[in-house]
Amino acid sequence: MEEFFLIREKLYVDWKDYLCWRIKRDLLILENKIKFITEVIEETLEIWNQQKKKIFQLLKDKKYLGWKEIQATVPEELFGGK
Repeated sequence: MEEFFLIREKLYVDWKDYLCWRIKRDLLILENKIKFITEVIEETLEIWNQQKKKIFQLLKDKKYLGWKEIQATVPEELFGGK
C-alpha cells in the first residue's frame, strides 16, 4: 500500500510541475498580447500596410517572444524524463 502512495505522490508532483509550467507559459503569451495591443493602440507599433517580413522584424526588434522562445521554457524533466 505504501508503494502505491509513493507512486501516486510522484505523479501528483509531476502533474503540479506541468500545470505550473503551463500557467507560466500562458502568462508569457498573455504578456506578449497585452504589449502588442497596447503598442498598436498607442501607435508606437506600425503594422498597417506592412509586409509580413517587416512586421516580424519589428516584433523581434521590440523583444517580443516568438513561439520557439516560449516553448523553450519547458523544463527538461517535464517531457524528457527524469
